[in-house]
This record gives sequence, C-alpha cells and structure tokens, in this order.
Amino acid sequence: MLSTRPSHNQQKPFFSESVDKSKPKASSASSKKTSKKRQEEKRVQSSPSEGRTVNLSVQEILDRCNESDCRQVFEINLNGQALEQIPSLKEFPKLKILDIGCNRLKQVLPHDLEKNSDLRELKLYANNITEITGLDSCKELNNLLLQHNKIKCIGKGLQHLRKLKVLRLDSNRLSKIDHREIGCCSQLTVLDISCNNITDVSALNSLPALEELDLSNNKITKIPDIGRCKKIQELDISRNHISDLAGLRGLSNLTILRIENNDITSLDSLGKLRCLQELYLGNNSISAVKSFPSQFPCLEILDLSHNAIKTVDEMFVFSDISTLVELTVIGNPCESKDEISYHRRISQNIPSLEILDKVSLKRPSTGHSRVQPPMRPMSALQVLSAKQVEEQIKATLLEQESFEASIASRFSIVKDLVESLPSELKSQSRNGPLPELGAFDFNPVNASRPGTAGDGSRPTSRCSSRSRIAEARAFAAEHFYTNQS
Repeated sequence: MLSTRPSHNQQKPFFSESVDKSKPKASSASSKKTSKKRQEEKRVQSSPSEGRTVNLSVQEILDRCNESDCRQVFEINLNGQALEQIPSLKEFPKLKILDIGCNRLKQVLPHDLEKNSDLRELKLYANNITEITGLDSCKELNNLLLQHNKIKCIGKGLQHLRKLKVLRLDSNRLSKIDHREIGCCSQLTVLDISCNNITDVSALNSLPALEELDLSNNKITKIPDIGRCKKIQELDISRNHISDLAGLRGLSNLTILRIENNDITSLDSLGKLRCLQELYLGNNSISAVKSFPSQFPCLEILDLSHNAIKTVDEMFVFSDISTLVELTVIGNPCESKDEISYHRRISQNIPSLEILDKVSLKRPSTGHSRVQPPMRPMSALQVLSAKQVEEQIKATLLEQESFEASIASRFSIVKDLVESLPSELKSQSRNGPLPELGAFDFNPVNASRPGTAGDGSRPTSRCSSRSRIAEARAFAAEHFYTNQS
C-alpha cells in the first residue's frame, strides 16, 4: 500500500492514507515520514510510461484476488499495469478499496465506477489525470488519493463526496482553491495540497473538521484568518513566501507547526499556542526568541537552525520551558567554532535538553522500564576510547577464567566423592538380598567391630547414615551367619 505521509524536508506531501489519531514524537515521526516519502517516490518513478496497454478481464481480476466469486472481492490492486482506462468493475458490487495508481489514466469516465457505490478508498495517484470526473456514484468514499497528476482545478468533481475525510491533491497543477469546489467536503480531516501553484487559501474556512493540513511548496504570501478550522493539529506551511502569521492565531489545538523556508522575522503575531509541542522554524530571519517561553509553554522540539540569533545567551530563556528536550540552532550567527564549548554552555543552562543540534547529550536511562528509550545518536564525549574497551575485555576474560577454575574444582570434589564409594557392597547385592536379622541374631560377645575381623577390610565411605547401616548389615551377614553355619 502506498504511503501518504512524505517528509516535510522534500518537495512532496506527507499525509497518511489512513489517518492516525495518535500524535507520535516528532523525531521518530520525521524519520518515518522520510522513509515513507522515499517509498512513494520510488513507486511514482516506476510508473509505466511505455509498453503495451493491458486490458484485464473479470476472470483475470478474480485470479489476482485469489477469489472465485465476484461478490467476495472487497479490494482490488491494479497498480502499475499500464492501464489507459479503468477495466469493467460492475461485477464487483462490494468493492471497497481500489488501487489503480501508477498507470496512464487521463480521466475517470462516468460509467467506470457507476456500480461501485460502496467504494471507500480510491487511489488514482501517479496517472495523467487532468480533471476530477466520474465520481458521482461514489457517495461513500472516505479516502481519495490524486497526487502526482496534472489536475489544474478541482471543479465540480467532489460535489457528491460528502463523506470524504482524506484528500490528497499534492504535486498537481492547481493554482487556486475555491470554497464552492471543496465546501461540500465538510467532513474532511486530512488535506494535502502541497507542491502546487496556489496563492490564496481562504477557502479553507469552509472545512471546519480539518485536523491535518499541508500547504507546503506553494506560492502563498499571506495566511488568511482560518480561525474556523479550530481542530487543526498539524500544519505545514513551509517553503512559501509568508512573512505574517496572524492568520494562525486562533488555532488553539495546534501541536505541530512547520514554517521552514519562509520570510518570518518574528512570531509575535502568532499569539499563544499552549498545546504546541513541535515547532520548526529553520531558514527564516528570526532574531528574537525572548517571548517563546510564554507563547509556547509546552514545547518539546524546537528547530531554529539558520536564522539570525546573534548570541548564545539569548537562547538561555529556553530553560523556562521545562518540557523542551530537543533544540536545533546550527547555522545562526551565535554558532561558535568551538562546537564542544558552544554545546556545553547551552546544555548547562538548559538542563532539560536531551538532543542539541541532532547530537545526544544524555545517556538513555538504565532503569528497568516497560518502554525502552528511543535510540539517540551518541556525542563525542560518550564514545568509549579503544583503551577503555580493551580494559573491559581483559576484565571480562579474567572473570571467565576464574569461573571456569571454580567449576573445575567443584567437579573434582564430586568425582573423588563418587570414586570413594564402596565397591564390595555392589558385588554382594548381585548374589541376592541380604538376610534380615532378628533381634537376637546378633552376638555381642563373639562379634567384632566392623573392620576388625575377617579379612580386615573396611569400607571407606562415611558420607551418610544409610550407607553406614548398609555396611553394618553386610559385615554382620559375612561374619555372624558364617560362624553359625
């Protein structure tokens, strides 16, 4: 299944096909988005551009789905089959997921999906589609993926998709978004229109259910007031020409905000965002950060790389943000040539930091916890020298040798003890059981002590009372019963 959450640092969009309500930590989320983005690009690049056109019959589709009954087919994957038109799917009335991405489709005809009214997810990415058509019968559709096409305007293609929740139109040729085109999709929670030529996004106010919005890589110069979109939690407006953020002031639920590569000089117009956890401000012109602790009291990750902060002391105000664990300030005028000293000053004055300029400052906790701490890159101060490693290996070898010697010694003791057990008792037991002695069979006058009569032999084992009783019975049987006979 194609990923739908590409990296923010590349020129393609990022949202997931299936919306995940949980909000992962940004450092792990960024790596996941980057990985998924690379997978998507490979899929798009491998889209067939030459070769014969494939026409699939109903039986061929059934064979692909490993089914014999059309009514038991709920998902069909026709990705990368060099299709120029959608094959007949009217025999699959219960179809819910259709992947027809990476083909050569130029449009969806009205009759193509007419009988698939129960369709929930439609993937049409990486085709040659120029306009949105043929979806009027898909009234139950939740996810529509149209990224990497040639769509210039939305038009009336979404008018009947009132249950749509995820819409991807990134990497197309859109120049505008009209509220009359998307206002019908009032339940939309995820919208990705990145990598287009859009300049005005005021129509977004007609989407009050939005939770994730990607506007990156467009030609936006001003963010209008989108206060009606109060549910937005993740917003990406990076790689535009924005200088004023006043339009975001009412987004009280915002947790992740990306504003990299814009013309931002100050965040004062943004107001207070008490839920904000991740803020990415790289490649702007920000010179003052004094107001950050009061504006973003719950900040966990802050990227201020390549801005205009002049002195290290200005960043010490971040010590008032007790939740801050990751800070990136590389590329500012305050950056010192002595990187170790520079990092030490910052880490000493901001004790909550765990990662500074992508370098770990603290070792992971060694306590026994159910959730293991995330892997962090080690700093130069934490790397063990070759001499320390050698000493640890020697100590381990010595401990191992001592343990082996202890085991050998104990084994030798056990071996000697086993060898000292009497052998005569074993040979006598082969001739039959020993006769039982009565209370008056023993004559203390004529009897000698064990080991003093007969051949004078005496068993050497005294390891237990049971063996000693056995020895006494054997001695009595040998001497007393022989004398009586």
